[in-house]
Amino acid sequence: LESFAVARAIAEKEHYEVDPRQELLALGICNVVGSFFRCMPVTGSFSRSAVNFQAGAKSTISSMVTAVAVLIVVLFLTPLFEPLPQAVLGAIIVVAVSSLVNFQEMKHLWKTDRRDLFLLLVSFGST
Repeated sequence: LESFAVARAIAEKEHYEVDPRQELLALGICNVVGSFFRCMPVTGSFSRSAVNFQAGAKSTISSMVTAVAVLIVVLFLTPLFEPLPQAVLGAIIVVAVSSLVNFQEMKHLWKTDRRDLFLLLVSFGST
């Protein structure tokens, strides 16, 4: 469900439709096929999608470019990042994801159903 939530959040910003059946069917097929090859389960990454969205990525080629960049960083540049506190690295992800949070929905829930707002805040805070 996380990958569908990511797709829906970005679709709202870009003004296009997302078919939940197609998204969940694709995830299911990937996981079933992957199970025959001892693969890790497939899912969407909220933070990675948010970073790609903010960077202006329009295709899945951006994921390949990101993979190559991460490989280079891990192989050659890791000693440069070692002294950075984990809070700095976490802040980068928080800033990227914050653009996908719908504060207007929170205002709407405050006016209409505060129990749903409470649930939203608890789930937001726990993740």
